[in-house]
Amino acid sequence: MVFVSEFSLYLKKNYVHGTLRSGPIYPPATWGCAEITKNGIHRTTNAVEVWHRLLSPIVTSTNGLRKVVLSDIIDQIKLEEQVTCQDHDLLLINPNYQITKKRKTTNIMKDRRLLKVMANTPPPPNMPLQGIHLLRAISNALKP
Repeated sequence: MVFVSEFSLYLKKNYVHGTLRSGPIYPPATWGCAEITKNGIHRTTNAVEVWHRLLSPIVTSTNGLRKVVLSDIIDQIKLEEQVTCQDHDLLLINPNYQITKKRKTTNIMKDRRLLKVMANTPPPPNMPLQGIHLLRAISNALKP
């Protein structure tokens, strides 16, 4: 049980509260998903997964009838860059801008469940969730 309390202190020091002399090394703004979810931005940080999804249609569109050529890949990368730059510029102007990229319905529903849990405003006489109950609710909201 000592290990759990040490780990909890480590998380609080490095990720949440910091120390008396300095803030956390990794403040919640750098790893939290609340603002990202509210703005409809993808939560994934797996760059390989994103690029695989981006380039996969190029490979499958040939149906094995021809080789994939570099110009097809470059065109797709340019298109992605245009969309990303547009979203970036609009987010700078309006932090509440909703990202235009198509999202799977399951991810949209997951975000709605997560936002509901994060609001944490149950109808009276129920009290807001805290501690392990809140973490379990977040975990359940993230399930597909």
